[in-house]
Amino acid sequence: MSTRSKIGLLNYISPQCKKITTSLLSLSLMTSTILAQTPNSLKTILLPTTNLGLSAVISISSTNKNTETIFFLFGSDNIDQSRPGVPSNPAPSTNSGQSRPGVPSNPSTTTSSSQSRPGVAISGLSRPGVGGAIGLPTGVSLSRPGVSAVSRPGVERSQALGVQQVGEATAQATRRAINTGPEAILAVADKLVDNGEINKAISKYQQIIKDNPNLAGAYAGLGYAYIQAEDFDVAIETLKTAIDKDKKDQEAQVNLGVALYRSGNIAEAIKQYKNLIESKSPSAEVYYNLGIAYAHEGEFESAVENINTAISKRKNKYPEAYNNLGLIYEARGEDQKAIDSFKTAVLQQNNNYPLAGYNLARLYLGKANSKESKFEAIKQYKQVTTQKPNFAEAYLDMGNAYIFLTIHSVNTLADALKTYQEALSLRGGVYPLAHENIAITYSKMGDKEEAFKHYYMAFEQYDGRCPEALQNLVTTINGDSLFTISNELLQANNVASLKNKQTKKFNEKNNKETANGVDEVFFRTMKNLLNYEEIDEEKKDNPLVRYCGARAYAFVGDWYSATNEFISAIELAKKQKTGNKTVGSQQINVTEDAERALITITSNNLVAMLP
Repeated sequence: MSTRSKIGLLNYISPQCKKITTSLLSLSLMTSTILAQTPNSLKTILLPTTNLGLSAVISISSTNKNTETIFFLFGSDNIDQSRPGVPSNPAPSTNSGQSRPGVPSNPSTTTSSSQSRPGVAISGLSRPGVGGAIGLPTGVSLSRPGVSAVSRPGVERSQALGVQQVGEATAQATRRAINTGPEAILAVADKLVDNGEINKAISKYQQIIKDNPNLAGAYAGLGYAYIQAEDFDVAIETLKTAIDKDKKDQEAQVNLGVALYRSGNIAEAIKQYKNLIESKSPSAEVYYNLGIAYAHEGEFESAVENINTAISKRKNKYPEAYNNLGLIYEARGEDQKAIDSFKTAVLQQNNNYPLAGYNLARLYLGKANSKESKFEAIKQYKQVTTQKPNFAEAYLDMGNAYIFLTIHSVNTLADALKTYQEALSLRGGVYPLAHENIAITYSKMGDKEEAFKHYYMAFEQYDGRCPEALQNLVTTINGDSLFTISNELLQANNVASLKNKQTKKFNEKNNKETANGVDEVFFRTMKNLLNYEEIDEEKKDNPLVRYCGARAYAFVGDWYSATNEFISAIELAKKQKTGNKTVGSQQINVTEDAERALITITSNNLVAMLP
């Protein structure tokens, strides 16, 4: 352990933070008696090794009434303090650990090295959010509140649940027009839904149900409104009530399938749709929704079959179905069929269908590495963003097209920056991939300081889960020019990407191992940390850079390195008198963010240790 770390972690934390952490340690480990001892004393408590194979060293010193509490964590006998989770002195054997992630400690004598990684020891230490003896529990974030994992309504939530890819039309709920009979009283509420006044509609339906508790259609309408509000759990229960009151209500049964599907329960949705097909004369929407559900289960043949049935039932005029059919063809590598499907979808909407237009632009962008194909894609993106001005993903991809044009000696960096900034603005400043691509653009412009600000925000919003951003940061630090530029669909951990589902199915069919998205991101981060470590220290003489490195170390569970990097970030910020930095409408304060992260790491690791 470095001398700096032994002097005291809380030396670098604000007085308020010291009080919080000291209180936590005192309450958890009953250190109050030691705190009361003679001033200038330094006492060390070695906690007994627990059933988790862990020990902790807690050092408490008192000087002139200023109490300082520091501690570090390490495993038992075979854990090296300098890199948690890695054997300290592995003897030459046929199964030795590794002293650095991905690098055998003695490659000449190791024939079957274990894939030891930071924070994951032989004794069972695990990485954050995945489980095991130690590490940040699932859901614990080092990012400032409200920055990462922000819940936003609409398509992004569906993408997070793995049921809607960018550019995909969603499963369709239905609502029939009611003008006569007892259910005519629902017309006012139905119109409110049509006008987007969902909360008012829900209140109206609830009032109608209060006055007419046996009116099945009111429950069906309310369930439909809850789907529009994306309150899927309540929608499911409400629609089940509607079906109990009227078992012949096919609309409510279709919408129950939609609510199940959009809540992420794809298997139950498929079951619901299949029951409808077997027991009734199903509508085109049933086949369409079933096709989408099969696609997101990786069952592409069944998906194509059902979507084509839906198209036939609509007499070949079904733009949403053609659009989604194109996405399936794209995932299967049948690009020309995909292009034809997207073009049909656009034509059927009188050349005003932003989703299909966006998909066409993506295929144009990747079709050929030529200047002409990039301009063709940009033209298409411009049309899409004119038709749908809030289409953040389209702006991001257009920025990528401008960046790719620079390969052909076309200076479009200013255009790229402008479109990325528009994408970021549309997401209220919370769009880590846009921050990353803006950082790349500034790097190409030669403005490293602005680039580092946006890398900082990207790492904050990714919550450290960003191997490509880490490698791009390394590229910027070294002044190199080879960057990885991507969009959402190219992210390995994008659970909604049909292409990723196709790859997984192919690997399963051919008995190939497939790492899940989290594992792939984890191991790529480890690999890129090696490149980060190889950079000369003076090149990393920037608090923003150190903070990003710390976030990456924390993600892989290397708490020791993460702590050192956070402390370096604080020291550099104070030395360079770095105050708040502005990134668009947001503020960066390295010292505050690093202190908060340090407290989160220490408090959660301490809790994880306790029996």
